[in-house]
Amino acid sequence: MKKLFPLLMIAVLAVLFVVTGCRKDEPDVQIDGIDVTIPRILLKDGKITMFVSVTDLKGNAITDLAKGNIMIETIKDGQVTKISGFNLYSSTSTPTPIAAALAMDYSGSMYYDTAFVPAMEAAVKTFIGLKGLTDKLEIIKFDHNVYVVQPFTTDTILLYAAVDSVMSLAGSTAFYQACLDGLDDAAATVSSTTGVLPAVLGFTDGVNNQAPLNPDTVITKALQMQIPVYTLGFGGLPTYLPDTATLHHIADTTGGRYYWTPNPNDIQQLYQYVNGQLTGAMVVGFPWGSKANATIRVTVVYKGFVAKAQKMIFY
Repeated sequence: MKKLFPLLMIAVLAVLFVVTGCRKDEPDVQIDGIDVTIPRILLKDGKITMFVSVTDLKGNAITDLAKGNIMIETIKDGQVTKISGFNLYSSTSTPTPIAAALAMDYSGSMYYDTAFVPAMEAAVKTFIGLKGLTDKLEIIKFDHNVYVVQPFTTDTILLYAAVDSVMSLAGSTAFYQACLDGLDDAAATVSSTTGVLPAVLGFTDGVNNQAPLNPDTVITKALQMQIPVYTLGFGGLPTYLPDTATLHHIADTTGGRYYWTPNPNDIQQLYQYVNGQLTGAMVVGFPWGSKANATIRVTVVYKGFVAKAQKMIFY
């Protein structure tokens, strides 16, 4: 019996060693930060319904949030008011269809380098290739004029053909007007449907130099319509750099995201992010009554990380 004891101990230790080794191979579920955006805020019958997208830094939705993780505040005329009586529930787990207008820059500066236009077109085609069967996309091309080359459709073949269509543009840059037209078209497309996320994706390399000249025209309309604008910057010539600060500001303020010279992996992340903003979002509801314009700020605390987002509403 004494001889068996050491053998049993060796067997037990061996099993523990194997189990411990297996645990080391388990996937790491730790996150290195969180990101918060507010893709949509809707007002109906005196109540606010706000979609809050909370993801890790890789774009994966975080859905196990509780009311204790979230603080809601309104800001009006410099006064901050905490909203305590809000409801919180998860959005649908079914992939949410999108209706995205893709505005493509064909102004003269895009031809300063022969690689710019092909890179932009490749990025747009990658996005089209990722679309779901019920996703609707629109192709807009612009220089100082704006052309809807392909109105909203689910037909991938038509969308590819629109990207490949050759147009003699190369004028100045009406980026803001292209975004405004995209916002109008996206809003009209989803006006009779629910559960669809409208969006505008703006691909551009330069500073807007065609009327309207103020980015606030885009931001204000996007906030009024509650449609996020995603901006994707191309270019990089030392003498003609994109206005990255403005592109970043438009995206951040409207609930979108900004990308610089996106590669295929970035575009895949972008599609997953746009598609997932309502799919994995938390829905916050609270009374609003007859209040007018204000800013709503959301603070999320999760596993020691803190992230904030705020968005103006115009009603």
